[in-house]
Amino acid sequence: MQKTLINNWFADISKRVSFGNFIQYFPSAIVLLYILPFFAKVIFSPNSYLLITGSDGIKNYYTYAYYIFNGCNIFEFNGMNYPYGESIFYTDGQPIISFFFMAISKILPGTENFAVPFLNLIIVLSPVISAFILFKIFKKLGIISSMAVTAAIGISLLAPQFHRFASHLALSYSFFIPILIYYLIPVNNNVRFARRELRIGLFVLIAFLVHAYLGMILAFLTGLFCFFWILIDFNKTSIRKSSVLLFIGSVLPTLIFFVLISLSDSHTGRNTNPSGFFTYMASVYTVFLQSEPFAFFKFKITPNWNQWEGWAYIGFLSVFLVFPSLLLLVIKSFIKSPDRNVIFLLSLTLAAISALLFSFTFPFNMGHENWIEIFPIIKKFRSVGRFAWLFYYASGIITIWFLNYYARSKILKVAFSIIPLLYLIESVPVYRSYSKFVDKTPNIFNKSLLDSTYINLIEEINKGKYQAILPLPFFHIGSENYGKSAETEIYKESMIISFHTKLPLFATYLTHTSIWESKNIMQILAPPYYQKPIVSSVMPEIDILVYCNKNPISTYERNIVERSYKIFENELGTLYRITPSKLFGVDMTREFREYLRLKDSIGDKNVTDGSVSENLVLYNSFNSLKRDTVYFGLGAYYGYSGKYNLLACFDSGLLQPNNTYVLSYWKYNNGPNYGQGVLNALCIVTENKNWLKYGAPKISPVIDGNWSMMELEFQPQKDKGLIEIYEVDYAIATSGTKSIIDELIIYKKGSKVYKEILNEKKEIIGVFINNHPVMRDNVPYFPEPNP
Repeated sequence: MQKTLINNWFADISKRVSFGNFIQYFPSAIVLLYILPFFAKVIFSPNSYLLITGSDGIKNYYTYAYYIFNGCNIFEFNGMNYPYGESIFYTDGQPIISFFFMAISKILPGTENFAVPFLNLIIVLSPVISAFILFKIFKKLGIISSMAVTAAIGISLLAPQFHRFASHLALSYSFFIPILIYYLIPVNNNVRFARRELRIGLFVLIAFLVHAYLGMILAFLTGLFCFFWILIDFNKTSIRKSSVLLFIGSVLPTLIFFVLISLSDSHTGRNTNPSGFFTYMASVYTVFLQSEPFAFFKFKITPNWNQWEGWAYIGFLSVFLVFPSLLLLVIKSFIKSPDRNVIFLLSLTLAAISALLFSFTFPFNMGHENWIEIFPIIKKFRSVGRFAWLFYYASGIITIWFLNYYARSKILKVAFSIIPLLYLIESVPVYRSYSKFVDKTPNIFNKSLLDSTYINLIEEINKGKYQAILPLPFFHIGSENYGKSAETEIYKESMIISFHTKLPLFATYLTHTSIWESKNIMQILAPPYYQKPIVSSVMPEIDILVYCNKNPISTYERNIVERSYKIFENELGTLYRITPSKLFGVDMTREFREYLRLKDSIGDKNVTDGSVSENLVLYNSFNSLKRDTVYFGLGAYYGYSGKYNLLACFDSGLLQPNNTYVLSYWKYNNGPNYGQGVLNALCIVTENKNWLKYGAPKISPVIDGNWSMMELEFQPQKDKGLIEIYEVDYAIATSGTKSIIDELIIYKKGSKVYKEILNEKKEIIGVFINNHPVMRDNVPYFPEPNP
């Protein structure tokens, strides 16, 4: 009896550690050994480094870490866009993961310190997880073990999401798509169907809560998979089961996600027409050719770095065999009672091909650009090139199925099991390239790893004395209607200071931010001639910390520094403090005094039509064009979006070649959804039809209510020529919208141009100073005009 029990125990142990159970972990082990030499420093010391190569990476670490360490509201991120904050769903902060760490740290203080190491490990080890899942997929599809091992290793290593690990952190998780594909297979085989569909729906929802694109890609795949399954296996049972899966696995998690955003989002006026749909796309080149500098097999038409949003290279083996594999699937699907795996693979592949075409912007790029306006949700997912990732996995899976189908002899099985290692070989340049960056950036959220210049500067800041940080050069990225970019250094430096002082930034580096919030924040940089609505949202009694690094700053930013009090400086940058009254208050006294002194010194003989300047080249009040909506005077220029609107035309003989001139005018910024898209129009200065300079009024911080000042510097190149100034915007969403422009001037850079503002009685009520209106009501001692 005892001997029998022992034998049974050994038999059970042998079964558990059988080759079949052991081999499923073999691909993951090989992948781990493969990536270890490239990322050993991060794997063995995950709290010491950040996996970043640019500004997107530092921002995504910052939003994630700031929320965990400083968050106090479940759905609100307060690190940027001060004083308004932002919804956690618009920060790339991986809400479900960051919320988990924030919540657990309230119960177990100190666990928040594991947040960054966890992120680093899950990013670097994503191929290890993918290899395990892919092996399970291949075995369920009947692939021989040797081929399943090599295929799982190769496909997991060449996955296109790995390119995202240094910037879009949440999108670098390459195991999400394989997990969904694995979950879909038992649905095909009618195994625990009801439980599987709920599991798929929950998994897709989790993906949404990690990153909106991850969720949408999975929901897209699930929906298309169900659609093609019904078409291929058209019967009542398939229709019923696929319809239920379509709803629970695709529609329902999508609805839950958007309802959650809608209910939790307190911000209004978001941009509903983000740009980039026809830019951030995939192409035949980015899918069927590897991009530089990662190409193992190089061709003359190898795509370059600039097309990175569409990177979804499927590998040389898949390029060679994907279409024969698809043809074989189609042929086998027409036989009577086709194998269920064939139906599954064909449904998966057709779904992936549909996603691939969408990533090419088809059918919208076939002259149907206006169709995007019919489906506004599409515009929210403008980086459509990412949907090509589905084709990477589907093409790889059917390629391996194709090889397995023809591996009918021992020799072919051995040979065809080696071939998938081509994926691994092609991954070598990818890992070699990225491994150069892994130890370049220390974990800046770990104070012990900060450079002494940062520590010295941070220790000078008494965070209790300040409400927020104003970084200079300033940056505000997100609304696409108001904003400006800056150099990577200020992004990194300001976020480091913000994290360690727990002080939020006025600056913003997010997505789909509120238009009116962006407008108010951008206006901070405007000179003190304008009422600034943001003043009602800040604390009037608490100072603002200004951080200015060593990079050049604009005239308007320099003006803020001049009004601030210096408190500390080192080789990194300078700290200032400024009171809210000085930053947001209206003060025109100094400028008007300067005007009076100049006018007295030159005498009335140099005053013509109320103007005082020898450097004024052109002035047009548009008063001859009587309009209802004007900035000043009686008229304004009315143009229309979708057309070249000629604002001025004159002989360049009025200008001196190679001297710099400033073009300035006021543009009406109001309209539907806080003037969405109105300021995206391009202002173009041409000389003899050749472009000299162009710019957009959306980057201007000079805002006066419903009007924004456009300023553009340009240099004429010829003694004589035709200077023309246009404004144009071909955006479909703003087509037909009125473009209202007023008070256009051109003057020599560095000079002051004055233009008196008179009322109907010819009384002076103010003066334009370089097109900035200094009004009498804001200058207490404004003198009466001379009789």
